[in-house]
Amino acid sequence: MRVEWITHKGKKILFIDYSNVKSQAEMISILNESLEIVRATPGKILSLTDGTDAAAGPEFMKQAKEGGKAVAHKAEKSAILGITGLKSILLKGYNLFSGDRMKPFPTKEEALEYLCS
Repeated sequence: MRVEWITHKGKKILFIDYSNVKSQAEMISILNESLEIVRATPGKILSLTDGTDAAAGPEFMKQAKEGGKAVAHKAEKSAILGITGLKSILLKGYNLFSGDRMKPFPTKEEALEYLCS
């Protein structure tokens, strides 16, 4: 499953896994599934996204920014993995446009610790 709830230190975290996805259609499908879950979940949420070796093209980024802006008020904390090089610029643009404050981390363990702190 590419979008699922995980638990760490007793906290529920929405895990969104784009790792190794090269198809824009699949990237957008995962995005839409995650947005549906966020909208359907009452209150604020914690989320962890894995973008390791994922292909974030222009259409995906456009939809991610728009979707992120629509649900940014629901984010308690957001973390992301796999952000290096050019992707760090895309993340800054996403955060600026959407109002999210998604933070990049080098490891899943560090990201989970941040989300649960």
